[in-house]
Amino acid sequence: MSLHRLRLSGPGTHGSHVPAALLRDLLDALTDAVEQTVRLRVEGRSRAHGRAPAWLERAGRLDELS
Repeated sequence: MSLHRLRLSGPGTHGSHVPAALLRDLLDALTDAVEQTVRLRVEGRSRAHGRAPAWLERAGRLDELS
């Protein structure tokens, strides 16, 4: 398994502690970026109207990366 590190800096961080809301927002943004990237690669578009297909939601799950 690969080890990935995120370094956060800025007014929202407090030394080695990151507020849960900031971490939640970061993970939401990362998940959205992964889904858009995968969809662009597979379908040639990064967004579409309506509910995202199940395969795309699975592709965006960061906890299942290997």
